[in-house]
This record gives sequence, structure tokens and C-alpha cells, in this order.
Amino acid sequence: MAVNVMTADGLIGTSLIATSRLIVPPHLAVIGPYLYWSHASESGAARLVSGKRAFDEFMKLRDRAGILTFARKYGVLRLCEHGLPATHNPGSLPANLGGSIYAGCEILRLGAVQRQLSGADFRERTTPWRSFARQARAMLALAVDLHTGRSGKAAYWRILRRSWPRLAWATLQSGSTVEQEWSALTLYVNDWLALGGVRPIMLMDAAGCSPKLRLQVSLFGILAVQLFLAIARASTYAWCDGCGGLYEPAERRPKSGQRHFCPGCRGSSIPARLRKENQRTKQRSGKTAGGTHGQSSPSAGTVAT
Repeated sequence: MAVNVMTADGLIGTSLIATSRLIVPPHLAVIGPYLYWSHASESGAARLVSGKRAFDEFMKLRDRAGILTFARKYGVLRLCEHGLPATHNPGSLPANLGGSIYAGCEILRLGAVQRQLSGADFRERTTPWRSFARQARAMLALAVDLHTGRSGKAAYWRILRRSWPRLAWATLQSGSTVEQEWSALTLYVNDWLALGGVRPIMLMDAAGCSPKLRLQVSLFGILAVQLFLAIARASTYAWCDGCGGLYEPAERRPKSGQRHFCPGCRGSSIPARLRKENQRTKQRSGKTAGGTHGQSSPSAGTVAT
């Protein structure tokens, strides 16, 4: 199912708390099922960028070409051998800091032969990228339904169960209440935040006299934070009767039972086209009903077949 979200400012997840900037590798390429990348390249050095629009664009990923375009703007997910962000298993503190030495997960570094063939130092599968994008679309769509007080569509819960076996134990039974569904959705969102290694840190301003709070996050961490923010404001979203996507009405939430359309569909004259189609359908229905007028109906006590 396609879920597209449009807000007044074009963003669906913007944090009021500053986040660390993202690193975009200078060398990126998609070869077969893998995304290859390097921190250094003859074409230049890595760039630091803002992730303000990352989630809005991540939601739209569906193919490898889109993944490469996204990675060139915001960087890579830094997936480990498990197909998860390496931050999902960061290891423990070194012994000299009071912990035991445990490396945790790392990004996939290529061997000498693979580096020579690909011209890159690291790689990660693109399949998890598409899976995470599907999860994000499903979670946001569920939040829109739950904010209205009705159960989320079963199709979106199936997407989460199939693509996220880590939380298979949280599977909902038929007849679950809205409160139970909110609890289940919360587990998925919190798992994203944990996978992204999201943690607050304190920084001092340039003058060194005023502390500030910043979220230390990777690309996946920023996506997780923006997912949370998008779900928190999902009560302001509505379903478009034209394209079937989600959008944020400019003024107020449309009344139940009334058709409503996103700015894109209104700009494409979709409402007028659908009204004409409805009128033609009613006219055809009226002619069909008129054609049967006067025909005998089944007598009482018999069953029409």
C-alpha cells in the first residue's frame, strides 16, 4: 500500500531539539543488491549535512535508484551483518572505563579483492532499506487511524509482523482495543529509537557559558526521532480520497463522511473528475432501474435466485 504524507511545510518529522549532523560519504554506488560506499575518495571528502528532511524522503523509498539518490543526500544506514543499524549492538565500555571489553556490531568492511573490484571500502544490502521504509509508512498510517479512535488497518499490522520479526511476540489478536494497538505501536517505535542508538548529550555554546541539549544520532537515529514526531502529530493528518495517501489539511481536519483531497489532487482537478464519474454512475444506475420498471417481482413466499 502506498502512503504519501504532505504537510504544510513539506515535512513530517522535524525536531525542536538539535541533532548531530549526518556524514555523507563521497563515494556511493549501487551494484546488484548492495550499496557500496567509502569515507574517502578521489572525488572529494565526506560532507556534513542536516537531516531535517530525511524522514519525509525516506518514506518514499521503493527501489535501488531511490536508495542511491537518498544516500547521496543523507548518507548510509551503516548496517551490520544482521541487516540492522550497527548501533543496535554497540558493545560495552572498555575495561579501563569500568566495563568489559566487547566490540559489538560493526559495519561491513570489504576485503582487499572486493575493494579493488568495487572501488569502495564498505557495503550494505539494499533490501533492509526498503523494509524499513515499508515499516515507517505502515506505522504512520496506523497512527493516523488510532488517533481517530478506530483500529488500524489489518494490512499495515501485517506489514509490521512480516518485516519486523523482532517483535513477533507483540502480535495483536483479533478484537484488540485501540489502547492495545497503541501499546503495540509504541513498542515498534521504541525499538526504532533503540536501534538508532538515540541518546541525549550536553554541549556548551561557543562562549562556554550556556549548556545545550543535543541528540547524538546516526542517520537511522534521526529517522527514528522523526518517526516519533510524525506519529505524535498524526492526529492532524487525513486520508486523501483522490490518491489514497496521507496529508495535513491546511485549516482543520475534514468532517467524517465528507470527501477530502490533498493539495496535489486538488491542483490536478481530481475532485471535479470524481464528481463527474459519480454523476455518470448515478445516471447509469437510474437507467438500469428504469429498465426494470414494470417487470414482475417474485411473489411472496418464494426465494429469488
